[in-house]
Amino acid sequence: MDLKNEFNKSYDTGSKLIGYITALLFLVVLSGAALNSGCSGKRDSALSLVEEPVLISGPATNFRYNSSAIPTMNLKPLFDESCVRCHNAEITPKVPLTNYLEIYTRGVLVKRAVQPGGRMQQYAPFDFEMIMHWYDAGMPE
Repeated sequence: MDLKNEFNKSYDTGSKLIGYITALLFLVVLSGAALNSGCSGKRDSALSLVEEPVLISGPATNFRYNSSAIPTMNLKPLFDESCVRCHNAEITPKVPLTNYLEIYTRGVLVKRAVQPGGRMQQYAPFDFEMIMHWYDAGMPE
């Protein structure tokens, strides 16, 4: 048995283990420092996997996508009637507007398309004021 080779094998294994432990401790300390320096803890509720209430920063409105107690204030029937026949997953271009999340994430595009002079006005007349009021209020669900 070669004592020198056995010593080198155990030394290499031990130094690798120490290196891994040092790197792990460095990452833990670094991530802890990042969390404590500058992170406000606020998350965008549209991107979060955790259910959070949506904070409405605009004017108050009774318009909702589908949860208003007043049925005429729900915009889902308008989107279903005017948008979904062309904006669904089966038709190209792929800009589906079949549910609240798809509409919410494309809010600016929807706003531009339905305003007077917008490209969707040629296909179906929209109640621009109703949609803009809803958009300005933060597009509540």
